[in-house]
Amino acid sequence: MAKIIVDLLSSNISKYQKASGVVVNSKEFSCFPGKVFSETELLEISEECRKEKKLAILNIDRLVEEHELEELKGYLDKVIHLFDYFIFSDMAVYAFFEEKKALRKLVYDAKTIVASSFDLDFYKKQGSKCFLNNELSFEEILEIASKEKFSFEVYGYHQIFYSKRELLSLYEDFKEEKWSLQNIHLLLKEELRQDMYSIYQGRNGTFIYTPYIYAMFDEILKIKNRLEFVRINATFLDEENILKVVNCYYHLLKGQKVSLDDLKRINPNISSGFLKNKSILLKDSLLERVMDDE
Repeated sequence: MAKIIVDLLSSNISKYQKASGVVVNSKEFSCFPGKVFSETELLEISEECRKEKKLAILNIDRLVEEHELEELKGYLDKVIHLFDYFIFSDMAVYAFFEEKKALRKLVYDAKTIVASSFDLDFYKKQGSKCFLNNELSFEEILEIASKEKFSFEVYGYHQIFYSKRELLSLYEDFKEEKWSLQNIHLLLKEELRQDMYSIYQGRNGTFIYTPYIYAMFDEILKIKNRLEFVRINATFLDEENILKVVNCYYHLLKGQKVSLDDLKRINPNISSGFLKNKSILLKDSLLERVMDDE
């Protein structure tokens, strides 16, 4: 069965009974806008995961600049033996693990980049795992699942923009105001749209998220044998509700009675995103569109 992994929001790992593993967000090298853990806390968390028989996964998904490479290498040298897997997006991390002959510990997650079976096949050949982009229609996901296994983020506010620049600070400078907008969950509204997008500027840059919680639910049953990790993203969500969400997905994957309505009762602001969009990217769909145009 696919393994459920979820962001750790407290040091009490025993709360996460229904999860196969916890994602520990690195204070130094993750983009997570919530609970993060410093290097000194990681040893204790790793030991607790072993005690609770949970996979320990360290999230180090931020982009790394040239002058930070030695700091990154020193950090990874200290933690490489503490965790079962590492979620990453910067190739400097890949280069380090390749040198250590430990690529099997890596899980590539570049949010919107991996969108084909060719991408997944590349990382599989290196011995690594990989998250598939969840801005795809279910038609496309099924096609990819027929060829490769992958990991998938099935629940949470989806990150749609990431910049190393401090955009909110730049906006303050432009307006010649000082509102102290850093490290605060804010909402962003475009002039001609009604949706409210979450925006957050932290120590690692500026991030924008979907106005809704992305949720793939019933569809999972059609591809569950092709999924390695099923991730529940806790960005901007509280621990009590996240544990309820984990419980829902656990029962779903076990084939027990649970419905999308159960998920909506936890938080009604959910959407299937692009899942129900008719694909124009697959070969047959594109050909069909061209013929219709003619």
